[in-house]
Amino acid sequence: MTRALITLLLLPLVAACASRQTEMAEAAQKSLIGLTEDQVLACAGQPDQRLIDGGNRLLVYPRETTRELTVETPARPNPIGMAQPQPTYEYYRVCETTFVLRGGKVVQLRMRGRTETGRPNLDACGATVARCLKLVGG
Repeated sequence: MTRALITLLLLPLVAACASRQTEMAEAAQKSLIGLTEDQVLACAGQPDQRLIDGGNRLLVYPRETTRELTVETPARPNPIGMAQPQPTYEYYRVCETTFVLRGGKVVQLRMRGRTETGRPNLDACGATVARCLKLVGG
């Protein structure tokens, strides 16, 4: 079985483990509206990019996360009688979080994320905004 096929078969397990991060990202899109730029910098750190778009100031935070997943398979002895090691796979997710500020306050939170297989996923964005949610009691 190829590595790509195994990764696809494991996606439901991966999705179940990562759903808390996605929930945080979705909650942040409403909860963080109104934060000041100083508050964003305090909770999310320095952005990778600062852009101006019309009358808006954009603070852009790209993030990539990786996880390691060990697949539990029945132990089968090899020719010398020892059990085979359990296969381990790494997978990654990327997400770009953009705080849109107008008048010094967040008016919108844009998130674009995906897994290594191209499936939409906001887990890495959840990791970016986790500290900000604590700031607002989320």
